[in-house]
Amino acid sequence: MVYVSNIITVAIAFPFVAIILTVPLLVYHYHRYGSLTILRSVILYSFMFYLVAAYCLIILPPHARWLLI
Repeated sequence: MVYVSNIITVAIAFPFVAIILTVPLLVYHYHRYGSLTILRSVILYSFMFYLVAAYCLIILPPHARWLLI
């Protein structure tokens, strides 16, 4: 239950961060391969979610109950 707030933060911040990070990569893939497959887009989008979740779990501190003592 400690990391639930970080997961909620990821769910709120993810759409904005994903658009900023995913669109340039999708444009690059389209320019390089000449087409864009749905599978490649889904894999890239889910990888961006993984990166944002890992970042928030590492950077954002959990609720420290020991600080209240």
